[in-house]
Amino acid sequence: MISDFWTKIKTLISHNYPRRFQSSTSNIHQFLNRHQGEVIAVLGSGPSLTRYRGGLTSIAVNGAALYDVPYSYFMCGDIMSPRREWFYASERFKATRIVASFVSVEDEILFPSETIRSDLRRQIRLNKKALQLTGSIDFLYPFAPKHAPKSGHAWFQYDRRFENFDLPSIIKEEKFGAGATISQQFSVNNFEPSFRGF
Repeated sequence: MISDFWTKIKTLISHNYPRRFQSSTSNIHQFLNRHQGEVIAVLGSGPSLTRYRGGLTSIAVNGAALYDVPYSYFMCGDIMSPRREWFYASERFKATRIVASFVSVEDEILFPSETIRSDLRRQIRLNKKALQLTGSIDFLYPFAPKHAPKSGHAWFQYDRRFENFDLPSIIKEEKFGAGATISQQFSVNNFEPSFRGF
């Protein structure tokens, strides 16, 4: 009986929000090759954060947004981010915001209009209901806001299918791999020379 319920929920979500979209309001593709050949600093909330002194194109992930050294981009994919003290910390550096699609519905910078955010909250309601009923965040991943974000900012989707993290392919796909935090997947320790730039 539970598996039937689970199947019905998955069918309902996949019917309304297919995994691949023919057209999308995400503008994450604008970042493809923007920093080609550059070394990118990815700032996570770990103990090595204070060693970063600036000077590079940098991405603050989640709580690293509170760090006092200016950064270029802010990324978050934490479902609770709108409630975190760091959610709007990127404003002081006017950093470009790139947030998970399901977080974007609460982002006053990506979507300054309360009317649009309300519309997006209605749009994501089915996904959130499936999350509440099943406890699986996977139901939020296919969500795609029907409105385009404010120019210069973007939203992304998670997709569990990406096992080998290949940023250029993911930007083309408009989805990021899920299964760990963004900062773990972009870890400087895993940085390879071929993984330079966006």
